[in-house]
Amino acid sequence: MRNNKRKRLYNKEKYPFMCDFNWLHKEYIILNKSGHQIIKEFNLPKWFFYKELKRYNLTKSHKDAHKGQTMTREARNKISNTLKIMYANGQREPPMKNKKHSIESKRKISIGNKGKNKGRKRPDVTLRLLKIPILNRKEQALKMGLANKGQTKYPQYNNYDFLYREYIVNKKSCKQIAKELNIDKSLVWYWLKNHNLIRSISEAKKGIPMPLQARLKLSRYWTGRIALENNPNWQGGISFEPYTPEFNKRLKEYIRQKYSYLCQLCFKSQNGLRRKLSIHHIDYNKKNCSENNLIPLCDPCHSRTHNNRSYWLEFFDSKCMISVLEKW
Repeated sequence: MRNNKRKRLYNKEKYPFMCDFNWLHKEYIILNKSGHQIIKEFNLPKWFFYKELKRYNLTKSHKDAHKGQTMTREARNKISNTLKIMYANGQREPPMKNKKHSIESKRKISIGNKGKNKGRKRPDVTLRLLKIPILNRKEQALKMGLANKGQTKYPQYNNYDFLYREYIVNKKSCKQIAKELNIDKSLVWYWLKNHNLIRSISEAKKGIPMPLQARLKLSRYWTGRIALENNPNWQGGISFEPYTPEFNKRLKEYIRQKYSYLCQLCFKSQNGLRRKLSIHHIDYNKKNCSENNLIPLCDPCHSRTHNNRSYWLEFFDSKCMISVLEKW
């Protein structure tokens, strides 16, 4: 403690101006000199200078201390390399990740970058072109025009026959055609609309399997929403009613055999199907198991008969009547 006091007294005698608040404020705050600059300029002891600054509470933020100073290229490279390593390891996220610049920030960036590219060297290609005299350039353009006369870069994209074959017959998407021709998708779409070659969404998606993630998302959404009373095909719970003992395997097989193992809507054979033909009740009454009320259908056709029941009742009744008249 005594040694520190002696040192302070000695420094006070040697550097009396350093104990003056006004002098320190002028040099450090107003003139915005760094501590290192002041120490070097007046040959001051470092520890004493910073102690006096602390005593007078003359502190600057890091931003103010480095204001107006240019960072060396070496320091900039060092910072960028360390940040790259941190981003790659996941220790730190880039500040603009999943963000967009506001209109105000874009305006500020444009003002900041204004005139920065002035005086920069242009690429070799542009320099080479600039070196060519104007007359030679015109001649070159005429030669190229004559060579390419009657040739178009993408001759197919506006051709009706080509678009009909690719889009309607081959069922390629607009994106696929654009990728093959190496042109923008909007251009293909414009000519498809121009030629009135538009497919419905169901036609466009036909044959394309839905991803598993999308299927799971749909199933989660519809679970419980269209169950029981909420379903448009709800018939008061008649599907939960049990079948009669007459409606057994023997009767089902007899009906299939009667109609030669053919679906009575699409006429597909049972041999070409994964499962046996389903037996459908024409009047939708499970208790009515008479031969005239039963008909074999494949699974897709059977699911179709669950909607618009009045239509299918009339359809199968007329079909049964025609078959009876033919036999008679």
